[in-house]
Amino acid sequence: MRIRARRLSNGSLFKLIFVGASISLLPFFILCGIASIFGANTVRLNDSPVTGPAGLVAALIMYPVFALGFSCLAWLIGAFGLWIYSKFRRLEIELVDGEVVDNQGEGRVRL
Repeated sequence: MRIRARRLSNGSLFKLIFVGASISLLPFFILCGIASIFGANTVRLNDSPVTGPAGLVAALIMYPVFALGFSCLAWLIGAFGLWIYSKFRRLEIELVDGEVVDNQGEGRVRL
């Protein structure tokens, strides 16, 4: 099913970017934290390497900060680009699997 729209809401765009970035960055930060347990200089705070179990903890603390920061930057760029795009053309979105939900959350239709 294809949907053609004038524009995508800013909240929906941020949610898509944040979920995608969060899930994608988590394995990287876990891998860097595990590598720091074994002595690799993969996690740095104040320009000094953090190794051992403290490196894993630091990587897991840094993860949400980086995910949110990257998402905010990507959202700003994406929202601006889609706003300009909406001035010239309509956005076409293809739904692969989903359901149509009205504003009250009732009357769901499986697609």
